[in-house]
Amino acid sequence: MKATDFSGKWDEFMLQLSKEELAGAEQPPQLLLCCQDGAMSVRLAGGIPDAARAMLAGEVETIGFDDGRGAVRFPLRAGGDILGFLGLLGQGNYGTERLVIKNGIALRLPVADRQRLRQSLGLQQIFAVGPASRLGQETFIWW
Repeated sequence: MKATDFSGKWDEFMLQLSKEELAGAEQPPQLLLCCQDGAMSVRLAGGIPDAARAMLAGEVETIGFDDGRGAVRFPLRAGGDILGFLGLLGQGNYGTERLVIKNGIALRLPVADRQRLRQSLGLQQIFAVGPASRLGQETFIWW
């Protein structure tokens, strides 16, 4: 597991991702989940089930923010793995404290999977940011 500190907040991190996209940077398929605090992000990164680990294309990264929140970046083999990966996360072992996901980004999520993502999270609407429709990015809040 890789750890990175980001000098800023989650919103600024999302803005940086959008700028990279606008500049033409190729973003691999990934899921980024922002937790209530840094300790939760470490538990989320370390507690995922083996079946979910098999869907990863690289090392899981935790990101710490100035306001104490933390995020986890899950690099996936394909955008079509995002829904299955999210479903498997619920089977992980994260200890006794409930994880609170404050926000999330699904990068390169296939258009055909967007409605299914909304339904799996129990959300009426997922808000796309910037050039998201081109890259298949969805942002969502999951309490």
